[in-house]
Amino acid sequence: MSNQLNPDIKEIFVGIRQLRKIYIYPLSMQDQFDLVEKLADAINTLGEGFDFNQLTNEEAIEFFRKLLTDNITTILEYVTDEDERPSFNQLTNNQLFQIVETIFSVNFEGILKNSMDLFQRFQKALNRT
Repeated sequence: MSNQLNPDIKEIFVGIRQLRKIYIYPLSMQDQFDLVEKLADAINTLGEGFDFNQLTNEEAIEFFRKLLTDNITTILEYVTDEDERPSFNQLTNNQLFQIVETIFSVNFEGILKNSMDLFQRFQKALNRT
């Protein structure tokens, strides 16, 4: 059995005055499905109060602020250890963005890019026949 750590585990430093290291773990496939479903439900519920066709900058900021503040605890439960999990009092805006960006890049960005590439290759193969 290997003692190698998953290279997708990322270290992020959080804190207001003193920094401490936390680990952001990759999501399992099942956790990805569950988290996406929870966020989609939250977006649908939150979205009822917004007209996305005519969203102002202020409304967009408010939408994302509410989405994050209502769901960041749930998101962090999926990707951090309980004893390391930071609260809003321990995070700056930049640190929160770094966590969210890390979660996206590790768990979703590659699969989206690879899926698009695979879909385009599949379309080309179908057009050749």
